[in-house]
Amino acid sequence: MLTKFIYFMFFFLSIQALYANGQDSSDKKGLDINGHLLNEASLLQYYNKDSYTTDFTYAGRSVFRLNFLNTDRSFAKIEGSVDFSLFYGEYADLLKTSFLFNIRKLCLALYPEFADITLGRQIVNYGVGFLFSPIDVFSKVDFTDINYARLGSDIARIQIPLGELGGLDLTTTFSAVMTNVTSAVKLFGNIFESDLALIGIYHGDAKEWITGFTFKGDLEVGIHGELVEHFFESGTNNFFEGMLGIDYSFFDSKLILLLEYYYNEKAVDTNTVNIANYLSINKPFFNKHYLFFQCQYVIDEIRKAGVSAIYNPLDNALVLTAQYLQNIFQNANLTAFIRYNLNNLNGISFVRAPLFQYALQFEVLY
Repeated sequence: MLTKFIYFMFFFLSIQALYANGQDSSDKKGLDINGHLLNEASLLQYYNKDSYTTDFTYAGRSVFRLNFLNTDRSFAKIEGSVDFSLFYGEYADLLKTSFLFNIRKLCLALYPEFADITLGRQIVNYGVGFLFSPIDVFSKVDFTDINYARLGSDIARIQIPLGELGGLDLTTTFSAVMTNVTSAVKLFGNIFESDLALIGIYHGDAKEWITGFTFKGDLEVGIHGELVEHFFESGTNNFFEGMLGIDYSFFDSKLILLLEYYYNEKAVDTNTVNIANYLSINKPFFNKHYLFFQCQYVIDEIRKAGVSAIYNPLDNALVLTAQYLQNIFQNANLTAFIRYNLNNLNGISFVRAPLFQYALQFEVLY
């Protein structure tokens, strides 16, 4: 609660200060403000295996997003993004609330000559994967977003350039107990037109060291991957994770295909997972093998379509999403999507998900 209050006060005072600067006659002072109002209505179809019956429920949400960024960023940057959300029907029942205030991003960046220094909540991608990224300990995937956007973390970050295409990235989380922080060092560069990085991470609360290597390049098709090894101070339960992805575009990048594979050597025994300890598993995917496929097609300037699928072959679990976006006004979009769930992606039987979700989203940009 205290953290939320501090962020809210920082957000409020930043807006006030930047707005006051915006009253100056100089065009370089002030704020760039944008965002959207999103309304979603969903019909959820559940299938009861025991009685062979189908139930329908309603779920909806309204999200007002406010993004702001100071105009003059010569020496410093203040950037923020907040969501004010209202939930209806089953969304409200699951969350046990009808209103949420979420600070997606709120950070201050300083630009001395030797480095870029950023403090606050920010979205940092340490890895190169779109959906699967075992090295990415500072951001998580938002599965409520049909495009799988990422969430931010409260961190301090220093980026030191080493040449034109390389550098050193130092990142750490905030914690009242210093032994519980997560800290990382990333050395990155470009060799033979490929982005390469060596990464070292320490999880204080788990007494765990993580080493990783990431790569991203273009060999006729785009290729990216992560190799990650976990070491525990106890000397036991060490394990390996890895992901490999390829992407290719056709028709002047109007059609984009993406395929990713994720391997987890230390799969969780789902027989030991229950309602009490389920939320303590700090990983979105904790079985051994997963595949992700995405196809996006830009039909024309006002229409887009896409299909994505996440598949767990060992549990025959699938999440399949098809969506279509139509721009109906200059700043308004209508999106229709259908999501199909076959079993739970992690093989957890007590987690209830709709067999089908039929949804419409109306978005107004400003």
